[in-house]
Amino acid sequence: MATTPLIEINKSPASPRAKIAIADKFRWKEFIRNNRMPDSPDDTSATSPFAGQTGDGAVQKHILVIDDDDMVCSFVRKALEMSGYAVSVASNGYEAMVIFRKSKLDGVITDLLMPERDGIETILEIRRHAPDIPIVAISGGFNSMSSVYLKTAEHLGADAVLSKPFSVEQLITALESSMK
Repeated sequence: MATTPLIEINKSPASPRAKIAIADKFRWKEFIRNNRMPDSPDDTSATSPFAGQTGDGAVQKHILVIDDDDMVCSFVRKALEMSGYAVSVASNGYEAMVIFRKSKLDGVITDLLMPERDGIETILEIRRHAPDIPIVAISGGFNSMSSVYLKTAEHLGADAVLSKPFSVEQLITALESSMK
């Protein structure tokens, strides 16, 4: 018996999804340009989102970040590392499941719309193998379908959801609240 995907996406170059992805990429560039990330945890200037944080030698929690957009991965990775997390990155659900099977993870942050294997399928598979692992779902916040995808992810097992673009504070808050 063949299974039908929960969400069918037209991935042709002229599709609305492709146009949204291009628009989101430009918005992320602008967002990252306007939201300076410190170069190290020692940067505790007033504008740093990490002001007042120090390393206390605690064991780092390991987070898997899954997103096909290199800029988003870089932003999320740096934000998490600066907040004391160890980070692994995958560009789609297939890569993510390889890392998931080989690593001891404390949390997952996944985009929902990706080539190869989307975030919804990845959430479902992770839940089958590790029902208690915290999952934060992220998706482009500039399209009308984004909220539908995020609600679907939440219904199917994501502990928290965020619309892109989000701030470092929103990301860390969502992750930490999902880990409680």
